[in-house]
Amino acid sequence: MILDIKKFIFKYSYIDWLIILYLLFIIIPISPINIFEEINLSFSLNFRTINFLIQIIILSIFFLEFITKRVNFNINWFKKSIIVLFAYSFFISLIKQDFNLEKILEYSNSDYYYLKYFLNISTFFVLINQFINKDKLIQYCKNLIINSLVIISFLFILSQFFGYPVLGVSDAAGVFTEKGFIDNLYSRFTIYGWNANELSLFFNFATAFVISKLVKNNFENKFYNIYNLTILIFLINGTILTGSRMGLITLILSFLISIIFIIFKGSFIKQNIGKLIFLISFTSARIGFFPNVFLKRFAFFYETGEVNKNLIQLGGKLNKWQDSLNYGSNAVITGTGVIDFVSKTNSGLPENLFLELLVTSGIGGLILFLIVLFLFIKENIVYIKQSNDLENLLLTFCLFGGIISLNIFTIKSFWFVLAICYAKTQLQYKQIEKF
Repeated sequence: MILDIKKFIFKYSYIDWLIILYLLFIIIPISPINIFEEINLSFSLNFRTINFLIQIIILSIFFLEFITKRVNFNINWFKKSIIVLFAYSFFISLIKQDFNLEKILEYSNSDYYYLKYFLNISTFFVLINQFINKDKLIQYCKNLIINSLVIISFLFILSQFFGYPVLGVSDAAGVFTEKGFIDNLYSRFTIYGWNANELSLFFNFATAFVISKLVKNNFENKFYNIYNLTILIFLINGTILTGSRMGLITLILSFLISIIFIIFKGSFIKQNIGKLIFLISFTSARIGFFPNVFLKRFAFFYETGEVNKNLIQLGGKLNKWQDSLNYGSNAVITGTGVIDFVSKTNSGLPENLFLELLVTSGIGGLILFLIVLFLFIKENIVYIKQSNDLENLLLTFCLFGGIISLNIFTIKSFWFVLAICYAKTQLQYKQIEKF
């Protein structure tokens, strides 16, 4: 037993274990605390977690191993394009602020936008480097994501059942804190300070992992089928209770894409489509017949007969996008810079990466991002064709859903799953230029 534990521990390197710890604190973020308050440094961990410190440790250890030639760091055009995009966006903001670096890095001006951005892409590169040739580490991380979200969904169920939040469960709409109990038709469930839309995206990622396993599985293994279907029921329930429209749309698209994939694959068509029809039926029944916020959020009319303007405006996103375009229309070529945009608009960043880069970095920033997107999709298509891989196909749509609905540059869960998705493409073929 002791030998098995030691074998398990030493199977992963120091960085691998730090990556697992990093993921754990992405899933269960610690509340914001001001670690440096007593020494008079205004550096509160507004990152929502202690993962800022873990990222610094991961990057430091990786850098030391790189300079001592214990690890190789390879870089290709996809990574280069991400670096160029970051540098271009930063340079635009620097110009707009008359090269005042202190103003760009000040928390009150940008919420540490570029610091978070830099740390996330740097960690993303390390994650890719560690995931390549380490399929077991990828599987361990995916299982940790899936199992953790099943537990979170179970806590949501308990909270609904008892009518009171359980073990860190809270409400994005503030119903819990105002009334002290749960309103099943208005509460948007979340946990430990997660943004409900970000948590819904994480549920989408986990659902993509499990659907791909369900479709891969031989139909004769009934226990494994039942197990995966049960896991998916929990994940679907969690997605619904977060109340994210984009989360639900992505979930439905995942079902449809899976059905199309199964038909073209031509393997166990009836059995696999039968599983997905069951999941679609469960999703429909869960939304239509049991309490959840979608009964209100997707209603075209309120009980009073008034039009649901929140639905028409996509929860305020359309107004935010219009305001962003109006503000950025005066600087389409060069962009406004992130600092000016954040400080001079009340709506915050537009929660759409295409629009965010167009407004803050101009046409140049948008073109660079389209290049990044093209390179990612190109390599992914090659991988999916060669490996017949449903998982990466579903993850690509989930990632795109996040791109058009969230401020993803600062969302660690997005970058973590993107690293898994991209690393898998490099496991198939390794034509990567050395740094």
